[in-house]
Amino acid sequence: MRNIKILTDIDSTAFNSHAPHPMQAYEWGEARKKTGIRVVRFGVFVNGILEDAFQMTVHKLPKLSRYIGYIPRSKVPTKEVAIFLRTWAQKERVIFIKWEPYELADSGSTSMQEIPHMRKSPHSLFPEWNLEVDLTPSEEHMLTSCDKGMRYSIRSAERIGVTVTEMSNDEGYKIFSDLYFGTVSRQKYHGHTLGYHKIIWEQMSKNGIARIFVAFYKGEPLAAFEIFFFHDRAYYPYGGTSSAHRNIPGAAYLMWQAMLTAKREGKLVFDLWGSLPPGYTRKHSWQGFTFFKKRFGSTFVHMTPSHDLVVSPGMYWLYTCAYFLRKLIWKTGVV
Repeated sequence: MRNIKILTDIDSTAFNSHAPHPMQAYEWGEARKKTGIRVVRFGVFVNGILEDAFQMTVHKLPKLSRYIGYIPRSKVPTKEVAIFLRTWAQKERVIFIKWEPYELADSGSTSMQEIPHMRKSPHSLFPEWNLEVDLTPSEEHMLTSCDKGMRYSIRSAERIGVTVTEMSNDEGYKIFSDLYFGTVSRQKYHGHTLGYHKIIWEQMSKNGIARIFVAFYKGEPLAAFEIFFFHDRAYYPYGGTSSAHRNIPGAAYLMWQAMLTAKREGKLVFDLWGSLPPGYTRKHSWQGFTFFKKRFGSTFVHMTPSHDLVVSPGMYWLYTCAYFLRKLIWKTGVV
């Protein structure tokens, strides 16, 4: 017998065994709760045994008693799951539910398009393309797969005495936070707040999912990354660099050492958390970090595009028009 239900009380280990990505991890949901966001978990049971699990955040629209659901980096839902959630959403005044599955486009897109009331989203939150490094070859082969300039940077950093230390503690997080927000300020990037990142770190580090790695040169931190270790993969969501010693490739060496750590701990893939697509233009604002990630011999992968499960068609149309109007006004500087 198969049934689907909202999960009000479930063990984190049991839930995580069905989560394909850190953003579906139980700990990520707990972090989002602490930022003031409603989190809904639901599971698919077969003969009373949990077979699949999903985690959704629910976001209130300003000045309206209407909501948007968001399910990032989950499995592709079945029709049965989508019907269950759409019925639930109708009662909860949810306009639509945005899905951004952690599955390749070739298989996931077809399945999504077969679901009633599901449509490809006109705007996504997660990049549709990603870069991944295969950690299964030998370390020598992995280094050979890096481009010539990256190999030189890695060897140069090692030769002059750059070191990498795991500092998954308060001291390490402070170094990471200072470097990360210094980078945000220099690059004029509008990311999440200091409070948000602190909550993510506190929750995701509890069971060792989030870890901090710092590159030093003569005792001075050059770069710091927060890396997620989850199931058979490692992920690079956040990183920051120092404005000092810009001629020393600290970030390159740090990334390389983080990859080697993941490999030695049995991880199979290093996920670089989003990129531009192949053939990207050098004029794009993301070209810098896409180029950096590509230099490690990574491979472009096309993920299932963002899809919206439409619950209230009229409100969904109004929301979409308002979204693009706001984006146009912001871009053109009309107000």
